[in-house]
Amino acid sequence: MNVIRLGAIAALVLLATGCETYRVQTDYDRQLSVAGWHTFAWMQQEPVTAPEGPTAFGNPINQRRVREAIETELAAKGLQRVDDAAKADGLVRWAIGTRDKPYGPDPRWSMGMGWGWGRRGWGSSLMFDSAPYYVTEARLAVDLFDARTHDAVWHGTVSLDSDKLSGDAAAVQIGKAVHKLMEHYPPGSAPAKK
Repeated sequence: MNVIRLGAIAALVLLATGCETYRVQTDYDRQLSVAGWHTFAWMQQEPVTAPEGPTAFGNPINQRRVREAIETELAAKGLQRVDDAAKADGLVRWAIGTRDKPYGPDPRWSMGMGWGWGRRGWGSSLMFDSAPYYVTEARLAVDLFDARTHDAVWHGTVSLDSDKLSGDAAAVQIGKAVHKLMEHYPPGSAPAKK
């Protein structure tokens, strides 16, 4: 019985370590609504990317992947893409980029003890590190605008793993991240402004 219990716990741990989490943040104007939207068009603006960053962020293949993922998710919400922005109810814009973000306390202290070859087999250490430690943070942002007034209706960002932004891993990650972001698609509770 204990063997089965241990096997089940090990399987759950392995399953949990394979799960990806995407941090999503959204904001929307509660005075505006997407309830009456049936069509959308892309804004006549190139997406903002980080050309000075790694190749994955200025990657035209990733740009296509992002656009296709957004179109798929909006179609699932009942919005049809039109080429003429004048005939659209909403406008969509997106951006992808990275930044180096300071991580952890600065300065850092650490202390350790252990067994070794030193005096009587025991030793300890103390370390002080004042150098900043940075992590690379990648984000995808999507913005929705009212096509008539050009007012911002919704803004959403989702975190990405910057190490998985090329090849098949990028296609999978972008699709999952956009899906997770669009789960927070703005509610249409407020009546549309006229």
